[in-house]
Amino acid sequence: MRRFLPTSRAGRALTVGAALLSAGAALAPAGTAAASTATESRHTVDYVALGDSYASAPLVPIQLDTTCLRSDQNYASLVTRSKAATLTDVTCSGATTADMTAPQSDGVPAQLDVLGRGTDLVTVTIGGNDIGFSTVLGTCVQLMSGNPGGTPCQTHYSGTGTDRITDAITETGPKVAQVLRGIHRRAPRARVVVVGYPDLFPDDGVGCTSRSVPLAAGRLRLASRQGEGAQRHAGPPGAAQRGTVREHVHGDRRARPLQADR
Repeated sequence: MRRFLPTSRAGRALTVGAALLSAGAALAPAGTAAASTATESRHTVDYVALGDSYASAPLVPIQLDTTCLRSDQNYASLVTRSKAATLTDVTCSGATTADMTAPQSDGVPAQLDVLGRGTDLVTVTIGGNDIGFSTVLGTCVQLMSGNPGGTPCQTHYSGTGTDRITDAITETGPKVAQVLRGIHRRAPRARVVVVGYPDLFPDDGVGCTSRSVPLAAGRLRLASRQGEGAQRHAGPPGAAQRGTVREHVHGDRRARPLQADR
């Protein structure tokens, strides 16, 4: 079974924190010096957070950047408060893969510009906006509100025999892969962690269809599978790491590279 990093905010923070611990351990001085001396001289992890709104946490207090809607409670900020790390957080709401290497807007430079040979750890959450996640979700909610017992969203996006959402995911995968290659070129020594998107709804739709949230029962997975799909199709092998907290903390070699589905 393919496993991605935890997608709840707490789970993402825990896993990134584990990666910080692992990076810090790798950079700690070797030898038999006293523990106090090692602690004083230990290298502070240079951590860079990249990504879109799922990484920046828009509207979550306290907002540090009104342009990118970046919160001091996003997962990157949470894990660095208790770790020996220096955070450079350039996550920005609305970011696409193109905004990794080109300015997103006036005053918002390319996110990869902050990377360098001294970067130790990079987290990235990207791809959802390339697929058009917000547009798809908004369209589906509107369609399903008028037909809660049917499959209007599925019909809209695949009724012609072509699954437009799957096509968008497939087209976005290589873009995510290009971002990962760009990260490695700019920060060749860094550990790169791809942090996925959460499932917005359970697969069976239980608990999501009501008078106030009139979504078509049993069809909600269509609206929630996009970001994860883009990252699953990213590849290539060796581009980034995924795995469990244990794997990142202990350097377990079962931590596998992100790769395309076969």
